[in-house]
Order: sequence, then structure tokens, then C-alpha cells
Amino acid sequence: IEQTPLQHTMAALDNLIPRNILAAVANGNMLGLCSFSIMFGIAAASLDNDQVLQLLENLNQLLVAMLPYRSQPFAIFFLVAKVVATHAKDFGNILNALGLFTGCVMLALALQFFLVLPAIYYAATHRNPYKWMREMESPLFVAFCTCSSAATMPYTLHAVATNWPKTSTARFVIPVGAQLNMNGTSI
Repeated sequence: IEQTPLQHTMAALDNLIPRNILAAVANGNMLGLCSFSIMFGIAAASLDNDQVLQLLENLNQLLVAMLPYRSQPFAIFFLVAKVVATHAKDFGNILNALGLFTGCVMLALALQFFLVLPAIYYAATHRNPYKWMREMESPLFVAFCTCSSAATMPYTLHAVATNWPKTSTARFVIPVGAQLNMNGTSI
């Protein structure tokens, strides 16, 4: 079922506060896990009992020691919850630092999207990269909203089939490229 960009945006906002924290962990809903961790940390900080903070620290150390990929969401939860609970009085400073970090990442991604990648496209094809971006508007928007190469693939294949005559190569290149071209993650 094809979703509109508004439906993708609403789904991302819906994931912000998970209905079930265990389902969020199982499904890899990092946004929901982080927002729940912040709320949990604030609640833990409001208690006058250091046992909760000590429990969070011990569980975090245990999960970091185990560190296989499947336990990382739990480790993130306990790490964020402990930091928020420990520094609840400095919550404004924490949000300020996170905002600054987010701003830097967004600036780096914007520079990559609007300058670096178009320069590479132009150097390789000698075509206007911004015309190409307009033709690929739907998959680019889905990629931005979902942050998932796999979710974007059907939209990319559809846009290529609509805008370019040779789609046989694209059916091979797009799935391979979705896995190999993850340079935005390195920012």
C-alpha cells in the first residue's frame, strides 16, 4: 500500500511516544525508545531514592558488557535514562547540547545533500542534479521521513520507471546501492 508523504510524517510522529516499550525495542523504534528514556529519566530523578539510579547504572553496564546488536536498544535506554536522571537539574543544558548537536548534524546533511552529492552527480553525468532531485522528489521525501533504505526502494524503483526509459539496470543497481551507499550515516 502506497502512503502519502503526510502519512509517512504522521507515522514518524506516532513512533515518538511508543504505545508499548517492549514492542519499540523489538521493532528497533529508536526515536520512541529515546523519548521514553527521557521521560523515564525525569521520573527517576524526581524520586528521592538513589536505588533507581544505581539499578539503571548496573543494567547499563551489564548490557554494554554483553553488547551484541540486539541488546543495544536496551543499553541506549538505560544510558539515556541515567544521564537524564543524574542531570535532571541541568535538563536545560542537556537539551541545549542536544539541540546544538542536532543542528550540526542537520547542517552537515544539508551540505552533503545540496552540495556534495549534486557535485558528484554532475561530475559523473554532466546533467543538472537539481532537475534529477525534482524527478526523484517522492523517494527522497520518503527517505527523509523514514531513514530507511529498504522502505525507500519501491518509491525509487517507481520514480525511475516513470522518469527514465532504461529500468532494467535500475532494478539491479537500486537494491545494491541501497545497501552500499550509507555515507549519510557516517555524519
